[in-house]
Amino acid sequence: MKKIFQILLLLSAINFLQNNVLLATTEDLVVTENIQLISNDTIILFEENFNDGDFTNDPAWTPYVNQRCAPQPATVSVVDGYLKVFQENASACGTYAYIEIRFDIPVSDSTKIQFDVNPVFSNVDEGAGWTNKEYPISIILRLTNTNDELLTFWLAYNYRGGDSEYFKDFIRMPFPHCRQGEWIRNEIYTIRDYFPDAKKIISLTIKGCGWDYEGYADNIKIFDCKPNIYTIENRIKINSLENQLESKSGIEKINILNELSELYKSISSEKSIEYANEALERSKKINYKEGESIAIKQIGIGYSLIGKYKKAIESHKKNIRLFKKMDEKKFLPAYLNFIANAFFKMRNYDSAIIYFKESLIISKKIDIQNESVISLKGLSKLYLLLNEFDKALESLENLLDIYKETDNKNEIIYTMNEIARTYNLSGNTQKAIEYYYKSLELCEKTGITKNLAKTFEILGDIFYRANNYEKAMEYYQNSLNQNKKSGDLNSAAISLFSIANIYYCLKSYKIAIENLNMSLKIAQLKNLENLISDIYLKFSEIYDEKGDKEMALRYYRLFSNTRDIIFNEEKKQALAEQYVKYETEKKNQQIELLSKEKKIQELKLKQKTYQSYLSITIVGLGLILVIIIYSRYRAKQKANVLLAEQKEQLKKFNTELIAKNELISGQKQEIEKRVKEKEIMLRELHHRVKNNMQVIYSMLSIQSRRLKDPDAINAIKDNIHRVWAMALIHHKLYLDEKLTKINMPQYINELSANVLETNTKIKQQISLKYDIQNIDLEADLAIPLGLIINELLSNALKHAFNDISTPELKITLKEENNKNLILSIKDNGNGISDEFYSNNAGTFGLELVNMLTKQLKGKLEITNRNGACFKLTISLPTIIHTDSLQSSKILNRKS
Repeated sequence: MKKIFQILLLLSAINFLQNNVLLATTEDLVVTENIQLISNDTIILFEENFNDGDFTNDPAWTPYVNQRCAPQPATVSVVDGYLKVFQENASACGTYAYIEIRFDIPVSDSTKIQFDVNPVFSNVDEGAGWTNKEYPISIILRLTNTNDELLTFWLAYNYRGGDSEYFKDFIRMPFPHCRQGEWIRNEIYTIRDYFPDAKKIISLTIKGCGWDYEGYADNIKIFDCKPNIYTIENRIKINSLENQLESKSGIEKINILNELSELYKSISSEKSIEYANEALERSKKINYKEGESIAIKQIGIGYSLIGKYKKAIESHKKNIRLFKKMDEKKFLPAYLNFIANAFFKMRNYDSAIIYFKESLIISKKIDIQNESVISLKGLSKLYLLLNEFDKALESLENLLDIYKETDNKNEIIYTMNEIARTYNLSGNTQKAIEYYYKSLELCEKTGITKNLAKTFEILGDIFYRANNYEKAMEYYQNSLNQNKKSGDLNSAAISLFSIANIYYCLKSYKIAIENLNMSLKIAQLKNLENLISDIYLKFSEIYDEKGDKEMALRYYRLFSNTRDIIFNEEKKQALAEQYVKYETEKKNQQIELLSKEKKIQELKLKQKTYQSYLSITIVGLGLILVIIIYSRYRAKQKANVLLAEQKEQLKKFNTELIAKNELISGQKQEIEKRVKEKEIMLRELHHRVKNNMQVIYSMLSIQSRRLKDPDAINAIKDNIHRVWAMALIHHKLYLDEKLTKINMPQYINELSANVLETNTKIKQQISLKYDIQNIDLEADLAIPLGLIINELLSNALKHAFNDISTPELKITLKEENNKNLILSIKDNGNGISDEFYSNNAGTFGLELVNMLTKQLKGKLEITNRNGACFKLTISLPTIIHTDSLQSSKILNRKS
């Protein structure tokens, strides 16, 4: 009987899932506040709105109630189409209630959960409950990973939040932004953002827990935003094709293998490549060119998906050779673009440009417009990345002409915005404004609002930088209105912050604070940590301007707590002032100690003199007594009294002298203790600065992995190296006994090794040679020198060794005539062309080198002698060095 009931329950659950799992939607699903969350290619894997009146009628849902000592049990019910979990008058008794549904939903990179929640009521602790313990409403997903281990993703809502917990297989995220009577709408989370190895969802739980609580949930969806191989339809199709493989042969079997390769592409690139390779071998045996071409394409795409771009390029080149033999030119542009994109992902930008250009030429000849568009977009992106603005603009103008021919209004607006952005980046703000205006005009004519808010925001930024606050305010306000219409709360928060900043510049502090408060509410609601930090800093600046130093300091502390580290010029100055103060105190203490030692010597000398005089006096008195003993007997008593008084004085003096010696000894120990404390303080300061910079290094590394824009990725990675170069200085100062001086051979050795190890462009062995004197330099000189070395080495690795079989770098640091310090970095690469100066003179790296050279009052010479040579000469008052250090090593670069 039990087995029969389980079978019936399973059939009911399957029926429920089939009724709720939609394989594809035919119309856009638009949620409240006009926010379009789900596009045409969305697959709903599960959906429940609780609008059927009573979830308990469906056996897929299982309710649970835990009652301890509460007078009434907690309840789970559907009220007005919402799920309600409720417990009243529980006093000091904890209790919980929840419903759970079991699943078997596979997880892809685009699988998300969406829901609405409302934690309405709690009588405990002024409506907060116990943080980390009680949540009026929670959404809990249980999953398994690729090793079939259990994972838990818990989204918890109450009024104060609590501490998030992140373990290997458990994540709990409490949210403090809940308000009484307000729904939190459209919460969306991508599962693999939190568990990258998640394989499938096995259950969904909606739970309330605590003493007194009341929470609501509604509009729950689990969905994918793109076609998903895991749908029932595709599963059936894959199973059917795999069952046919044994019974088929020849061309029919090859076509099935290629179709399976296509179907597996989204979930298992390895399986896709496996089927494609089999199709390729069979096609070659029977000379089936079409099957061979499709298989090679699938292999190339498969390798691209798993990051094996070299193998992908080899496959695409095979197809190009095949099409040339078959005289099928119409396929060539697509495969040339495939290769260009692979080179782009490998950061081989020169090769990517060559293949995009070749694809564009052929596309124009045979009039394949869609491939021309891909080529022009790729070229514009690459030229912009390389700061070749004129070439980027030329590509974008050609792209604009194509879209105008086809009257594609959306793409015309997008391309005009890209042209405006390029002009803005190149410094031509007038042209940028002109194109943004054209874009806005077309948006008004067509009613297209996509990216409209962003255009308003950028125009606001341009006019803000030009100090045209009236125009900037107009565009920021337009951006805010557009964000409100579209329901984009994140962008609305940024617009409010920009408006507040304008009012701050206009000294309208009251209105600025109002806008900052609105921005802060949204930023806290959406956990926009960077924006929250900026808002706190702006509050601090406003209150500082108003003269309210206490509030300014309070907000600055909030700003500091939000940021893991703030390392700016003020902190550098504070560090320098602390160091100067330490050195001054140390010298004063040494002077004071010498002065006291001198006084001690003087006291000892006086003591010896007094004792000598006393001895002479005693001897004289004795002689006098012997001489006059017979004649002046009466004077004997007086002489004895006098002698006793003198002895008493001597005893008193000796006692005072001992006390003074003990006092001086104690003061000396106190001085030594204070000097030691100052040394510890300075060492700790270096340690903390190093730790804080290490945090920046980690944050930038994490952020670079999440970014998609290559410009942003490269900028962050360059700054990662710069942060590391400075952090290494403080690390060595912390470890070294000298505290203020850096041993340059050790520092340059570690710095150069890190630059080579973190640069992924160079794949061959690099010979790195050193000729460095064992010089100790002050930190304020070592830091800019380290940054210059970092930039010049990075520059050499990026540009010097194209087609160089045995790349070599030599770093020289020597003192010349006890006056000058010479730094030389030389490579055996291709040398520096005139084009290098025109294309790279404005880059941040070279600007930083020139700036640091000026700061050091040095002279930078760049020459070509069998490669590029950068020679920096600096005049120095003092250099500490011992023996010369010469070494070399070979580093093998791996991708």
